[in-house]
Amino acid sequence: MRKVLDFLDSLVEEGVRLEALYGAPSEKKIEEGFTRRYRKWKQSALEVLGYLGLERYVRAVDSAFNMARSTEVSEVTGLVESARDLIRNGFVGDIRHLLHAEMFETMAEQAKGLLESGHAVPAAVLGRIVLEDWLRDQAEKAGISTPKGTKAAVVNENLKKASIFSVPKWRQVQVYLDIGNAAAHGDEKGFTKADVEKLLEFIEANCV
Repeated sequence: MRKVLDFLDSLVEEGVRLEALYGAPSEKKIEEGFTRRYRKWKQSALEVLGYLGLERYVRAVDSAFNMARSTEVSEVTGLVESARDLIRNGFVGDIRHLLHAEMFETMAEQAKGLLESGHAVPAAVLGRIVLEDWLRDQAEKAGISTPKGTKAAVVNENLKKASIFSVPKWRQVQVYLDIGNAAAHGDEKGFTKADVEKLLEFIEANCV
């Protein structure tokens, strides 16, 4: 949740900066990269609000952008700020998935600690647990059924079939699942310390 709130903070701050530039002369806008920054900020606002499940906010932001008014930057910044404050106080958003991400971050840190102290097997097992739970969260968000007992590899395959995961990402996830599986079966020859490091790097980049 902390990362989401930090990202919303950055969007609000960038919105304030863009608002100050909105009415500036063209030369100043070009110098400050206004168009590029505006497009990035706009897409980021829509994506993060969609990720949080705040459909009413997404529609309101979309409407503000489509109206092409001089106040659009100010309006969208206010909406993002509102969403941030409500989430910070626990009123909106898919809090369960946000809490999962927070839990995944804690477990990833524990796994890194284990690996650094020379315990690659438990680090890989812990990494696999995070990866499996994250896969199920991704499937649930996409409306993909995952009955109790469904193997993580099957969930990964279903995410690929639904075009949620690209083929390279699906393949990458499967490699990391295999590393965790080898660790769970005590097969220390089935992976290296570098393999576990890559697994944990993937988790930090995608699951938390």
